[in-house]
Amino acid sequence: MKVSVQSLFSLFLCLSLGSCDPIANTKEPEVYYQNSVEVDTTVSIEHEDLVNFKCAVVVSPDEDKFNVDKSSYESINDSLATETQLYLNDALHYLDSTSTKVLARKSKGEIIFQLKSGKKVMKNLSVYSWQILFFNGFEEPKEVDMSIIDKEFKAYMK
Repeated sequence: MKVSVQSLFSLFLCLSLGSCDPIANTKEPEVYYQNSVEVDTTVSIEHEDLVNFKCAVVVSPDEDKFNVDKSSYESINDSLATETQLYLNDALHYLDSTSTKVLARKSKGEIIFQLKSGKKVMKNLSVYSWQILFFNGFEEPKEVDMSIIDKEFKAYMK
């Protein structure tokens, strides 16, 4: 069986175009949030509420606080809740793109951040509804404005 160069070229071109499916390559990046199996969020955690490594902590309302917040959102406008969720989603995508570990916590209890110097800083989580805290290990944790997370990240997380 004799195969022409033109036939081989056509076959190669078809296979190449088939493997470059533009839709297949536009998959959304995965966000590692709330106990994702792809990322070990417990590395270097001696205790569940002691954080001694560089990360972002995403605080979401516990059920009681969520129900209170939900009723206040409904009385004001659903757009406030939607806007918060959009900012949070964008922030999580940004953190994923920087390969930052993200820890999920509910807005109850406390979390302790241990600096490299050994100093421990306690944060009461019950004061937050939807909040991101950055911790770089050297400075005290920082509350982040989700609408400018990229600037906040570059300034604090370095």
